[in-house]
Amino acid sequence: MDRRNIRRKGFTLVELVIVLGLASVIILGSVNLVLLGTRTQKVTVDEYTLQSGIRRATEQVNQIVRYSKAVFAVPKTFNESASVMDPGWNYLMVSHDKKSIVIMRYNDETGEWVEETVVEPVENILFDLRFYKDEDAGSDTVMKYVISAYFTDSKGQITAEKALFESTVEAVNSVQVVGKGTVASPSIALAFRGDGQTSGRGKNEIAYITIVVDVSGSMNLTPDGKGKTNKERTDSRIAYLRKALVGDQNNPEPGIIQMFAKEENIFVSLIPFSTTANHPNPIAYSASGGDYKIYEVYQKAQGKELIEKVKALKAYGGTNTGDALRRAYYMHSDFRAKMRIDEKTRVHHYMIVLVDGETTYEVEEGNWEKRYDPKHDSYYWAFSSIGKYYLDKGNIKTVRSMYSYTSNPGVAYAITGDGNTDIYNSPHVSAAGALINSFEEGTGIRSYLIGYAADLSTHVDFIGNAIGTDPDHIYRYDDEDFDLEEVFKSIANDIMADFWILSGPQIMK
Repeated sequence: MDRRNIRRKGFTLVELVIVLGLASVIILGSVNLVLLGTRTQKVTVDEYTLQSGIRRATEQVNQIVRYSKAVFAVPKTFNESASVMDPGWNYLMVSHDKKSIVIMRYNDETGEWVEETVVEPVENILFDLRFYKDEDAGSDTVMKYVISAYFTDSKGQITAEKALFESTVEAVNSVQVVGKGTVASPSIALAFRGDGQTSGRGKNEIAYITIVVDVSGSMNLTPDGKGKTNKERTDSRIAYLRKALVGDQNNPEPGIIQMFAKEENIFVSLIPFSTTANHPNPIAYSASGGDYKIYEVYQKAQGKELIEKVKALKAYGGTNTGDALRRAYYMHSDFRAKMRIDEKTRVHHYMIVLVDGETTYEVEEGNWEKRYDPKHDSYYWAFSSIGKYYLDKGNIKTVRSMYSYTSNPGVAYAITGDGNTDIYNSPHVSAAGALINSFEEGTGIRSYLIGYAADLSTHVDFIGNAIGTDPDHIYRYDDEDFDLEEVFKSIANDIMADFWILSGPQIMK
């Protein structure tokens, strides 16, 4: 065989380039498939993590709203930093970097906030929460909430909404769920607590309540009018009043004073009245008596002191409702200055008034004039009214217009009326009521009125009109199923529900 005719076979450069190119395509495709699979797995894991986190968040919201004793939906100003958050409350919120959903709990021992993660961070996702009262639910206990998650780019800017979950939940243990947000500043967190209080450690919102109660002699009678005005019975009006206010040894449930004492920012004054509304004795005059005390009832010592004052109430004398309303007005108007409360703190005013009969005394302005008695050849001092009613501060002397005095009483007023004759549509009540209605530029004082005797409708309506009481806040002994304890509890609950909205967590700075 001629070996010169045999050709050597091999790869040309072109063939090699083609083979390498094909190999590169195959390798690149394989790598892309691996990377795609990895990315797909990661997206699947992130999606699962996100959905699981949102489920945990919804479960947490549902638990908080359903079973907390107090729940407030609050805007950013309540939790924008640890320095403004109220240590009396826990907060469910988005973390400040918006990468997770957390619960902030205050540690009293360290004085620091402890962050408890509810939803872990998910890469390139930011969270948002919104809470609203459900206006269509027909109930104050239903909360609507929205949980949102957003895609972000490499710079942390939101590019698109990823997930949106919306639901409603109804409270079980809370009186109501309160939303403090507005359209301009929506609620973005839940402040909650489980101890039954609705106030916080700050006092940006304060309630002041005056309890104005008739202790005239007729309060010694039974509710239906039996007995004697100078002798108390075990079933007398005054006994039932004490029980409604503070309970007794036979009553397993405390009175409304103890209900108010559970709240850290409720203040209470007791103003008993009969012939006058003088302090401390509504019969005699004491220039040193001063004003009725303002009790911070959440302080145990002060709460206990007020309870003892109520237990000591006795019934005697006439009925001077106008003088009682006068004293109550000044307790409210002087409250902020007396308690040294700064202007940043809002004070909400409430008044509870109980009467068991028509007015029998008023206090008129006038002059004491020296007159001559020719029969006895002596001089005496007699009162001359000027047709106005006494509305100044403080105790009044128990000088009566129907008496004459051997020396000048030294005051420009006198107690008019005889203590037995009813004074219908008392001008003094009207004058004091006008003061109350003008309180704080006409905002008035939210008042509740109890007529604790039969056939008082006209009188009670007159007082209610004078002090601006809502007809729904007037209670009469003639009402079906009237029970004084239940009436006071109803009033206390109404005040608590009204103030609940105004109290809650406070902004600490």
